[in-house]
Amino acid sequence: MAGKLEGKSAVVTGGGVGGIGEAVCLLLAKEGAKVVVNDYKAQIADETVEKIKKEGGAAVANYDSVATMQGGQGIINAAVKNFGRLDILINIAGNYLVGSILEQTEADWDAQINVHLKGAFSCTQAAAKEMVKQKSGRVVNVSSPTPFAYKGFGSRSIAYSAAKSGIIGFTMTAAMQLAEHGITVNGIIPGAVTKLFPGPPRPAGAAAPPPPGVAPRGPSMLAGMGSPDFVAPTIVFLCTDDAKGITGRFFHASGSRVGVYAYPFDLNTTNSSVYKVGQWTIDEVKEVIPRML
Repeated sequence: MAGKLEGKSAVVTGGGVGGIGEAVCLLLAKEGAKVVVNDYKAQIADETVEKIKKEGGAAVANYDSVATMQGGQGIINAAVKNFGRLDILINIAGNYLVGSILEQTEADWDAQINVHLKGAFSCTQAAAKEMVKQKSGRVVNVSSPTPFAYKGFGSRSIAYSAAKSGIIGFTMTAAMQLAEHGITVNGIIPGAVTKLFPGPPRPAGAAAPPPPGVAPRGPSMLAGMGSPDFVAPTIVFLCTDDAKGITGRFFHASGSRVGVYAYPFDLNTTNSSVYKVGQWTIDEVKEVIPRML
């Protein structure tokens, strides 16, 4: 059976092992997409590529930095050179350096703004120029709840909060400007335990807690909570042909929760949410999101 993305070519920045990017790369490949796995750490990019190839998928690694226009162009060129086209760009690459408004150094500010915000620009501009040629394309940008919703990692870094807030405006404007070319641009505000944000330590064998505002519903509700694998289906759904009419919107995915933010949206609350026991599949996301839009 052909996958939902058979014949498509995708780029994932920050796709190395240990984060949301890896989970997205693996699911894209499972659905038939050929994937450029970008990460500035060559070893972890190569590890994701090997996992994809082991499962029979097609992937190449790329180590260019998203923080420069040359690097962004190089990342997109890798897709065109290896796969002949580009259909999907997912901007996940990120970093995190603690610093309050009184403490953040210029170097740490520039490092985070350049990776998160300039990185989204450098890759999206290069990708859009390719997508315009074929009058179609999917772009998904990763923001964060931390600058808006609750005290957490984001509140400890002024630059991280600024960059993730900027991605929201960037996404909405890019969506408007690219709509006439058949290109959709959406945002994801995820919750997951990753190498970058490992979360507080838990006793051995203890289940991960539910996301903020979600009441526990027994052991089955908690199983796998916090894994990047639970975020990937929503992102991948937005890359399919079934999502061609969705653009300029923001979605939440964390554990067993999938939500759509109101438009114009309040990042403290989703417009509506649907819960299930266990991990969502792409087909299940496909069924519930149109009803919540």
